[in-house]
Amino acid sequence: MLAYMIAASESTPDPIMVNLTTYARSSQAGFPGAMIVTVAVVLPSFLIILLILRSTEKVLRNQYVQAVLRGMEPCMIGIYCI
Repeated sequence: MLAYMIAASESTPDPIMVNLTTYARSSQAGFPGAMIVTVAVVLPSFLIILLILRSTEKVLRNQYVQAVLRGMEPCMIGIYCI
């Protein structure tokens, strides 16, 4: 589960980029422009994460994938405990 959270956080836009574009647009177009550009910057990443999540859920239900993950679990616990 932690790996999915890390992958999701790495695929979102950088906070500095969001702040910079919001500030630049607000100084040119005011509050409505700032809202539009903020949504435009964040929305594509959000939609991509949703698509990946939906496809990941289908793959994780596969019995062969479940068997591989169960086999990897002791290895991951061993790596984590080191």
